[in-house]
Amino acid sequence: MRKGIGLKAGQMVSTGTLTGMLRPKAGETFVGDFGPFGSVSAKHS
Repeated sequence: MRKGIGLKAGQMVSTGTLTGMLRPKAGETFVGDFGPFGSVSAKHS
């Protein structure tokens, strides 16, 4: 693990997606469904 490297304004983090990077708009909700492991959602304001 590398430490001491931060993000700059506007940068995004990808953990290995197959759909490409999507920039959320205010009010949008993104949902990640992991089947039997559950799901996670994030609403952007």
